[in-house]
Amino acid sequence: MTVQNRPADFSGWATKYDVLCSDGLVLRPGTFAHEDGKQIPLVYQHDHSGLTNVLGHAIVHERPEGVRVEAYLDPTPEGENAKAKVKSGTINALSIYADQVQKDGNAVRHARLLEVSLVLRGANPQAQIDEVFAHKDGAYVENGEAYISIEGAIDTLEHAEDSTQY
Repeated sequence: MTVQNRPADFSGWATKYDVLCSDGLVLRPGTFAHEDGKQIPLVYQHDHSGLTNVLGHAIVHERPEGVRVEAYLDPTPEGENAKAKVKSGTINALSIYADQVQKDGNAVRHARLLEVSLVLRGANPQAQIDEVFAHKDGAYVENGEAYISIEGAIDTLEHAEDSTQY
C-alpha cells in the first residue's frame, strides 16, 4: 500500500546496478525487482535509533539500471529541514539498507529493501538525487514544467511574461 496525496519532494537513484560499491559489493539487475511499487521509510544516514530520524517515505521504482525512488518528506521539523538541505543541494546522495541478501561472491542477486536514506555520501557513487520538485499551494514544478491544481472558477489567466489574458 502506498500513501501519496501530493507530489513528491524529490526523486533519484537509490542505487544503480552493476556499480562497485564502497563495501565491495555489486548489485545485479533485478536484485530488488520484487520491491517495485512498494513504500519504504526514508531515513537520515541509516539511523534507526529514533522517530526523528525517519524523514518521510519513498516509493520504489525498479528499472533495468537500478532502483529509482520518489521521496515524500513529512511536514515535521526534521522533514522540513531535510527538504531545505535537498533543495539547496547540500544533501544530494542516497543509500539503501537491505537484509535477506543472497549473493554469488560479491554479486548481490536478491535482497529485501528496508529503507532508503538521505546520506552525505552513499556506498554507491551513482546513487544521487537528480530531481527536486518545488510545490506550493496546489502547484509544483518538475523539470521546468508547472502542474497546477485549481479549485473554483477562473475569471482570468495571466502569463507573467506578456500579461496576455485568456
